Amino acid sequence: MSFDANRFLNTVYTEAFDTKRPLMPEGDWRCYIQGVDVGAGNKEDTVLMRITLVFDDEELAKRPEFEGREKITMNTTIFIDVDKETGLIKHAGGMNWQLGQVRAAAGQNNPGVAWNPNMLAERGPMIVSVYHTEIKKEDDKGRKVGIGEFRDNIQRWTAI
Repeated sequence: MSFDANRFLNTVYTEAFDTKRPLMPEGDWRCYIQGVDVGAGNKEDTVLMRITLVFDDEELAKRPEFEGREKITMNTTIFIDVDKETGLIKHAGGMNWQLGQVRAAAGQNNPGVAWNPNMLAERGPMIVSVYHTEIKKEDDKGRKVGIGEFRDNIQRWTAI
């Protein structure tokens, strides 16, 4: 079936849509990288890399919160330190270690081998360790307080 924009825009729905995405459960899950995208960070020496993951773990697919989905996805963002002048990724000791983990899990963190971020697309399988953190906002006294909502994060990337 080809996409029909007119049909899409004029179809009437009576069902309510979810307003939140189910969190990826905490634990170690098998996935692959579908793609990457980058954007400016909050400082001139930072780039945000958004990584879209597709999970191909049978245990996840059986969970009720993912029932009926063709694929289970999650977006995660890592901060990339870049040179202010050139905009290129910094390589100083201890910098960009998260990117190093992603590259290693994708089998692409080898010295002397040409690499660029686009090469991460469609790479895997790998294991990611998911954990949850509470979303916090500043109260009227400038203190960070939890709001009772959580987000999922990646703690570790591991090659299979």
